Amino acid sequence: MLLGRSAESQEDIGHGRDSTEWQAGIGAALNNDDSTRQPDAAVPRQTVRIHIVQQGETLSQISSRYYSTANQWQKILNANRNAIEDPGKIRPGTRLFIPQ
Repeated sequence: MLLGRSAESQEDIGHGRDSTEWQAGIGAALNNDDSTRQPDAAVPRQTVRIHIVQQGETLSQISSRYYSTANQWQKILNANRNAIEDPGKIRPGTRLFIPQ
């Protein structure tokens, strides 16, 4: 988005358009001032869970911690394919996204 004045707005200055009015419009646009916008409370929010792998942990153990069952380890693997080369050997310090 360009913040400079367009040719149209520059012409308006000489024809009764107040620069304060123009600046207020830009301020409202930059602040996303939209009276039709829904309140933030109406927007459902999802929590992003991140787990940092500790020495000796397995995907099954991590699955048990977050899902109360070791059987969901593939869900964690599928969400973290870019970070896990070998599901049997996850490196300590690896940050894993834990899906809902």
